Amino acid sequence: MTQGLDLTGRTILITGCNTGLGQEAMRVLALRGARVIGTARTAEKARAAGSAVLHEPHRSLHPGHRPPRAERAHRDGVELARRGHLANAVHPGTIATKLTRNMTSIASIALAVVSPIALKSVAQGAATEVYAATHPSLAGVSGEYFIDSNLAKPSRRARDADLARALDFLAVLRP
Repeated sequence: MTQGLDLTGRTILITGCNTGLGQEAMRVLALRGARVIGTARTAEKARAAGSAVLHEPHRSLHPGHRPPRAERAHRDGVELARRGHLANAVHPGTIATKLTRNMTSIASIALAVVSPIALKSVAQGAATEVYAATHPSLAGVSGEYFIDSNLAKPSRRARDADLARALDFLAVLRP
């Protein structure tokens, strides 16, 4: 999807850069020359992820920390867009990631059986993030929501301005 793209001079923020989709998106974007700002739940996790990718040549990574928040990706993107930044939210599809580590043994086994035929790989899932951040046809597109590399309508809850204000208030109260 990014072969031949030169992202030199572009700065891209990736949340959850320490594992799975975020780590793969960070790797691909840095490979193409982007300055990647990677955030994780802790600064240590972000630094470790950045170090792993920095071992490859021509990387510009800036690890940071972003505290956990409620599911607000689309609202965050709209707010960043309102402030003049390009920001989009993505849903990559159903991905075979390390999420099964918190499931029961039966659920993990069932998922392992279904995974090869029903779930996307981490690289396939990260493609939506990378597409939304880099595709030339999306230059200037901001505050949108993408599913499987296609523009989509976010859920009613994601568009709820009252809920967004409530979550912002709760985020301020949380230490």
